[in-house]
Amino acid sequence: MSIELVVLRGDGIASEILNEALKILNFISEVGLAKVEYRIYDVGAGYYLKTGKVISDEAVEDIKRTRLVLKTPTGLPDVRYEDGTEVGMISSYLIRPMLRLYANIRPIKLFPNIPKLLYNINNIDYIIVRENLEGILATRGRGIVLWDEVAIDNIVITRFESYRVFKLAFELARESSGTPSERVRKVTIVDKSNVLKSFAFFRRIFNEVAKDYPDIKTEYLYSDSAVVKLLKEPDDLNIIVTENFIGDYLSNLGATTVGGLGMVPSTNIGSDAAMFEPIHGSAPDIAGMNIANPIALILCLALLFKWVGRKELHDLIYKAVEYTLNEGFKTPDIGGFNKTYEVGDRILSNLDRILEKK
Repeated sequence: MSIELVVLRGDGIASEILNEALKILNFISEVGLAKVEYRIYDVGAGYYLKTGKVISDEAVEDIKRTRLVLKTPTGLPDVRYEDGTEVGMISSYLIRPMLRLYANIRPIKLFPNIPKLLYNINNIDYIIVRENLEGILATRGRGIVLWDEVAIDNIVITRFESYRVFKLAFELARESSGTPSERVRKVTIVDKSNVLKSFAFFRRIFNEVAKDYPDIKTEYLYSDSAVVKLLKEPDDLNIIVTENFIGDYLSNLGATTVGGLGMVPSTNIGSDAAMFEPIHGSAPDIAGMNIANPIALILCLALLFKWVGRKELHDLIYKAVEYTLNEGFKTPDIGGFNKTYEVGDRILSNLDRILEKK
């Protein structure tokens, strides 16, 4: 099977971490594990400063055709449009709507030899599923500002999009091993249905879908209570499903409990398309220093292979990352002293070593 992929190189640390991910991708192709063809396009704020566009027309057409994207972080804090919004946010403004990527899947997993924020919790392994097209972020820069006195952004919740993201969450629960603490397969909905009609509607659709999955336990949390649960009982979580904005801050909080944003990949999926990207930003303050953590982007490759039906390659990459961390190869953000390329090289070496043992 041949995999055709569009790779988007963004801003800040993008090139440094992409170099390491491409080492893995090229190795997998070279040893014949999978045939991968990719094209790289520059995108984001830096590209905008050069061309007046955040992405080329050629890249957009290629994305529409291949419908498979590996994206690095984009955006620079000082490069903004006249309305104050940041230039380069092509995931939410362009690619997700264009490919109808309705769900954002973010696995929150505590790997070995990572400094722990929660000292009494040894096993964190859950998934946050964000509805990707609606909620408070539906307006995506198209809100209303009146007379320089009033700003309005509306919450959008539809039955169609809610139904399919809930169905996905329950299917992921069925495929999972359940909560780390008790191995219970469970879907937790996080909302604010006690005060907002839109979220009450959201929860009502969740309950309708839940009836089709009597084997999966359901749990209900308001967004403030969910924050507490992520910090006190993350080992009692399996699948979280929520609205886009709530999912944004919950996934960042969850990442903090497992070593930080450099450890968390994400999948954006549609019915026939997908985009894979780390959840961290472009970190221009450390760009060029070769200390950025490449693991999140490398784990994105694992998720990509799983998406195209090659779960064995997903498992292989995860195992190589675990071996590398156990050996103490870590960038400074997770308590190490290694450079970006040293971590990438060691993951590649471990990947090769695992294959030799098979």
